Amino acid sequence: MFEYSRRNLVLILFAYLVVSSILYINLPMAEDESNIIYVSQKWNEGHIPYKDYSGDSKTPGMYYYTAFLLKFTDSMPILRSSIFLVNILATVFLFMIASNLFDKKKGLLSAMLFLLLLLMPGMNGYFFIVDRLFVMFSLAAVYFFVKQIKNRSIGYILVSGLMAGIALVFKQLAVTLPALFIIFFLCVVVNDAKRPNAFRQRKLAKTTVDSFILLIGIAIPVLIVVFHFAALGGLNSMAYWVVKGVTNQFDAESIIVHPETITSLNHIYQFSVMAPFWISSLIVSLALAVKILRKKVSRNEFFLFLWLLSTMHVMVLLLAFQAGQFAPLAIMTGLFFIDYRKKLGRTKAQKTLVYALIVFMIGLSASVNIYSEYNLQTTRRAFYQQEIDVANYIQSHTAQGENIYVFGYRPSIFLLSDRDPPANAPVLGNFNIQVKNTYENATITVLENQKTNYVIHETLTKPEDAPVLFSYIQKNYDIEATIGRFDVYRRK
Repeated sequence: MFEYSRRNLVLILFAYLVVSSILYINLPMAEDESNIIYVSQKWNEGHIPYKDYSGDSKTPGMYYYTAFLLKFTDSMPILRSSIFLVNILATVFLFMIASNLFDKKKGLLSAMLFLLLLLMPGMNGYFFIVDRLFVMFSLAAVYFFVKQIKNRSIGYILVSGLMAGIALVFKQLAVTLPALFIIFFLCVVVNDAKRPNAFRQRKLAKTTVDSFILLIGIAIPVLIVVFHFAALGGLNSMAYWVVKGVTNQFDAESIIVHPETITSLNHIYQFSVMAPFWISSLIVSLALAVKILRKKVSRNEFFLFLWLLSTMHVMVLLLAFQAGQFAPLAIMTGLFFIDYRKKLGRTKAQKTLVYALIVFMIGLSASVNIYSEYNLQTTRRAFYQQEIDVANYIQSHTAQGENIYVFGYRPSIFLLSDRDPPANAPVLGNFNIQVKNTYENATITVLENQKTNYVIHETLTKPEDAPVLFSYIQKNYDIEATIGRFDVYRRK
């Protein structure tokens, strides 16, 4: 069923493009999408990301990408179609990685499983967000690194570094890539400890050179962005938010800081939809760990094991799956279904247990995904209509150029209403993560100085996320209208 042919690979990619287009191309904008589009639009108008708008915690790669596309079109279906094409390119890289590490049969199944992950409604594979570009460039980096495992090549190592550097421009999580590559280099050197001393010295010298070239490749795109933002005058703001946003997210969402969230519905949901992937990968990882301890693991298997391990920090800190895990999870799951499933089911009783496990994993994931898809298609559309209604209300009650403030993370209101937040408002980012007392007081000062007339509160945003600011709003504003989940406040 999963025998490789170029025709089968093309059919799988084409099927993904058709299904994703049917399900998601006309889905209304999500919060992160509208934030990216709005800030990129303002960048094209001469404003500077991080400094003038947005407290986004991501590195600025997605703003570069979006600002470029917006010069040609602002059509949401076209923007989202570009992401579908990025996903296809990422899948091709994944196929080549798995094929180089193992064989094309496993590569084909891994590619299919990866695309299945991207189609899951809760995994955001269809959204116009930074994760898609981050994953694609990360997989490009891994592919060129895997190529040099078989045939050492300075060119492959340099291109791998360049791709990792571009991935880092899109998202900080890419910092794990150079760590993964250099640790793998060092492990290979340690593994050669029993070789003659002259051989080990040559190997260490080559590893040092390779690591240096890899770091040069990574540094090139990163330094280009640093110098560009320095020239724009926005480097300090970018550096602040890129670092502060991550630390604030840790404070707000880490299970270490908030252990009570371990049993939250969101965590249960993620582990349910990902059941076939994390259970299969756990079984394969344990088997590979045993092989490593027995020194019977191949170099390619060891690299895959290290790769998955390098993506686990988010799981440990936040108990959440992140986009960078999808590729190694897909390959691990492919290995489980092709190789390890047979090894686990040698007797009739064992085979029955393995098949029962497979039915349970797939059944749990499928049922939760079907419900999630229905919920996404219905509630998202209904809520987006409320955002449109709020934007229309604001347009009809404010003059062009008049500013508004949104209590919460709803950048779509700015985009749809063609109204901006007050100049120098400290935060246009994920509200519950980034708003602290310092930002609250600064926002109050801005609202007071600029006499912002309208404040919109999306009522799912809790007042306790910013109690000082919310208290100021209640004291100085009256509710003028309620539209669905939104309260529209007007200054007294």
